[in-house]
Amino acid sequence: MMKNRLILLLLIIPLFAYSQKPCEIPCIDFDVCGFASDSDIEDLQDQIDDISFSVDVEKCTGDFENGSGRTGWWSGWTAVTQNANVARTEGDWANISAVRRSPNCITDMTVNFDFGNHYLLTRRNRTYVWADYRLLVNGVAVWTKTYHKYWYKDTTNDRNPDIVRSVQYNINSFGSGHGYRLNVPAGATIQVQARERFQVVAAQPFSYFRYIPGLRSEPNFSFNTRDEITDVQVASNVNSSDTVYWVLEELMASTYGVNEPFPGAKTYSSRSDYNDAIKSAELKAEKERIEFQDEIDKMIAEADSPALDEFFEIRALTADQIRGSYTVDENKQWAKKLGLRNYSRLREPELSTMIFEALKIK
Repeated sequence: MMKNRLILLLLIIPLFAYSQKPCEIPCIDFDVCGFASDSDIEDLQDQIDDISFSVDVEKCTGDFENGSGRTGWWSGWTAVTQNANVARTEGDWANISAVRRSPNCITDMTVNFDFGNHYLLTRRNRTYVWADYRLLVNGVAVWTKTYHKYWYKDTTNDRNPDIVRSVQYNINSFGSGHGYRLNVPAGATIQVQARERFQVVAAQPFSYFRYIPGLRSEPNFSFNTRDEITDVQVASNVNSSDTVYWVLEELMASTYGVNEPFPGAKTYSSRSDYNDAIKSAELKAEKERIEFQDEIDKMIAEADSPALDEFFEIRALTADQIRGSYTVDENKQWAKKLGLRNYSRLREPELSTMIFEALKIK
């Protein structure tokens, strides 16, 4: 609080009034001539002091750039899963930042968030990992962003020959997230939370899965004043009758919160409708994600279609390689599958040569 004392200074004109008795010019005696005396001037100065005034100037103070230290792991290791798939699983919300306070006036804020490093032990399966995060203001989640980060790891392998590799070590930086919030109350508590989701599919024999998320996650908060006039106090209460709940449906994800809705979001006046809308958005996002993954699986299957070729094993071999890799009886079986005539009478090298020529048009 700063007080500025503004003092009005007046020029004193030494002509109060002429006295009742005539005064001749030049006049030597000021009292006789009616001019102000020293005591009159002092009295006038006292009156000026009495009408001096002060102005109170209120400033917004606080840390306009704020953050928190880097985290440890969000949670402990998952249980070991071997020779089995894992259904889509959601972790608990983890506190990524310590509680911070906004400046002592209403502000707009942005948050930048590093998701940290995620460690995955995997073998002979496909693992899907996602991350959500949300912003808490005064302990209330004002928005939540789902499926914000993806990490897909495929460690399935050919089983012919059936070679079992060691468990693969994978550590991945999950990137960052960004968000904003308007009209943050003065002195509000601010915190970021995150949670992991994961799923394991296409498990092969000897498959292995274990996962731990979030090492070295770190947030940063930036605040900006909304107006130069900072002495207006506005209350914010997310439980008031004026609360606006909102849900924004996105491709394979959703964002939802209270008040200050994002552009394009659907708004709701009741908490129950809001909760129903969140569930609906989550189901829609999951359906879209599954459909997208089905398309990927279809593309992978088409890319792997040569492996379904019954002659894939010998398709790339030369006649000499066919003769050297298989016995005469085995090559007669290849000839039978190829529909060659009189193959039973053939011997090498004629048999392998005929098989090689037949593969060119099969």
